[in-house]
Amino acid sequence: MATESDHRRREPERLYAGGTDNKLLIALLAGAVFGSVGTYAYLSGNYRFVAPDRYDQLVRGTVPVADTAVAPRPQATQETPRQAPERSSEQAPRQQTQSRGGPATGDYIGGVEKFDLKDSATQGPENASVTLVEFSDFECSACAHWEPEIKRLMDERAGKVRLVYKHAILPDHINSRNAALAAEAAKKQGKFWEYSAELFKDQKSLQREDLVRLAGQLGLDVTKFKADMDAKEAKDIVDRDVREGERSIAGSEKAGVPAFFINGRRADVASPGQLAALLDKAL
Repeated sequence: MATESDHRRREPERLYAGGTDNKLLIALLAGAVFGSVGTYAYLSGNYRFVAPDRYDQLVRGTVPVADTAVAPRPQATQETPRQAPERSSEQAPRQQTQSRGGPATGDYIGGVEKFDLKDSATQGPENASVTLVEFSDFECSACAHWEPEIKRLMDERAGKVRLVYKHAILPDHINSRNAALAAEAAKKQGKFWEYSAELFKDQKSLQREDLVRLAGQLGLDVTKFKADMDAKEAKDIVDRDVREGERSIAGSEKAGVPAFFINGRRADVASPGQLAALLDKAL
């Protein structure tokens, strides 16, 4: 039986049409038999049924299409600013899985990282025995899936764990940086966590006018909010977090966000249950 770690390491095969990758894909049209229903294509050594829309994508080579014979790896958000996102993918948290009668506990990868926590948004006591650093992107759908789970984990360990939020900016997320600056502006008025929770709830409303309107809805001083959003202080904090993410995540063996560090060690987890187990073990 495949283990949880086996599933985490399994990567979906990616196929592209065009260039030297043509030897991976030899499309055989079968319109006379299948009509508009679909066709067969030679994928990764076997003939597979391909729906018309996927077949068109394969032929055009505009979008990577996973081989349907290979189970795609459920991913739990992970990506980091600039370089990170190019080498990682958003990963939604899996349901806690059972292995030999108990939940998988996750593991650690890499060495101990040191982060500058000054001026970062935090929850929990500064002298907590466990510090959980989270790198996240407000436009990342997987990060949005994790957000309520992180809140629950913190509520269950109130007073025992300190949570530190750090910004990750994926290059293809055009509104992510402004959202991060807006969250920093909300933090200046003591509303970082309330504001960020609303950002995750509606990731399609992250343009500047949306961000300013949200500030008003939460009772913030909008004039001050806009000034703080454009201030050098907010930009410096976001840029610092991005650099730290590039250093600790983008070049790692598991690039992607959200990324979690427990007392400086990167947590290799695929579910909230695994992260909870690592936190409890560290307490």
